Amino acid sequence: MDRDIGAFSVLLAFIMLLVLFLAAPATAGEIRVGGGINCGDLVGDGAWIQQGLPHEITRCKEALTINYVGNTGIYWLDWSVGGFYRRGTQIKGEYVSDNCYGAGVFEGSVGGVSCHHYRALIQTKVIGITFTVNPIWRITHKFSLSPGVGVSVFGAQTKAVLDNPKGVCPDDKPCHGHWFRRGGVSPYIDLTAKYGQWFITAFSAPLEFAPETPSHGNEGLIAGYAFKF
Repeated sequence: MDRDIGAFSVLLAFIMLLVLFLAAPATAGEIRVGGGINCGDLVGDGAWIQQGLPHEITRCKEALTINYVGNTGIYWLDWSVGGFYRRGTQIKGEYVSDNCYGAGVFEGSVGGVSCHHYRALIQTKVIGITFTVNPIWRITHKFSLSPGVGVSVFGAQTKAVLDNPKGVCPDDKPCHGHWFRRGGVSPYIDLTAKYGQWFITAFSAPLEFAPETPSHGNEGLIAGYAFKF
């Protein structure tokens, strides 16, 4: 069900993007293409991080965006719609089943239940569309600052790949890949500094995450070039 909602949300966003693009004046906009980093906000202990067992965390991965920016007819106010791809937190570590971790036991059994010990590689990613309104502060002829306020319509995925070096994997998590998916809408804010055709954007989308994720929300930096037409 979450997967269907996510696919529908992204499809709806692309339709809205097309309508807005076709409705915009042909000479009143630019396409901004950029890349950078995206970082997840770590949930903490117990969310694919078990203190006392080894794990490696990579909080930030790559991000790509493409945005159409058009004018509203008001000199100081633009609007933007665009697509994004963001990879987020990656964790590689060792784990025991929840009942054993809760008891602080990493080997043997608890209450007659075996402490399954396994390894996992956890990866996250998000794709979707953002919609914003963007007030502009034109400091000089070439340099401007512009905050953006709006929403992101997204589909998020957490992938867990398990293997079994030390025992038997738990019955509800056999030793192979699992995908946890969710679609939804998140508040979205950004701040863009632009000089000539070059820009850098800081962004935050606090509700972009999938089930079983080690991190909630996304934030990062994008740099790129704007093509006027």
